[in-house]
Amino acid sequence: MQIGVISGPSVQEAKAQISYAAQKADALEIRADLLVDFDPYALLKNINMPIILTKGDKTLLNFPYAYIDIGVDQNYFLEVKKILPQAKTIASFHDFTKTPEVLDPIFDELFSIKTDYIKIACYANDEKDADKMIEFCSRKRSEGHLVIGICMGIKGVKTRLHSLFDYRAIPFAKKVAEGQFLL
Repeated sequence: MQIGVISGPSVQEAKAQISYAAQKADALEIRADLLVDFDPYALLKNINMPIILTKGDKTLLNFPYAYIDIGVDQNYFLEVKKILPQAKTIASFHDFTKTPEVLDPIFDELFSIKTDYIKIACYANDEKDADKMIEFCSRKRSEGHLVIGICMGIKGVKTRLHSLFDYRAIPFAKKVAEGQFLL
């Protein structure tokens, strides 16, 4: 699924990014941490596609998002499920400097939260890191898990082609992760 990443930072820029992404993407990711004065209803009320809320606090849970990225916060997960029981949840881990040698302990920690999806995003310092992520996700998916595995950086680009969710930058907006394809 191709996802247009909405990074603003202004409401006007976010509206332009949403207008562009609505024509090309399967879903939108709203990076609440990057938007200034984010009001979900003002910005998203007429959008007819799945929306992922990422890095949003519980004050933003008054909108029917399709997905919520909760990071690794078990308490936030419980709040999301209480307020938006229909929303799919994504437990996510990020390492912006490297890909750990072993990914299973990270998966196990995220899996313990009992979310719908598990996302592991790491920085690829070489091609082996990308290959490791692709193999890991393939193995976990063959076991029935919904795993989103991405390696950031130029050497991790190929992982985006194998990921369940393909987060893509809007051409006229700032990329939020090195190696993102343009929508």
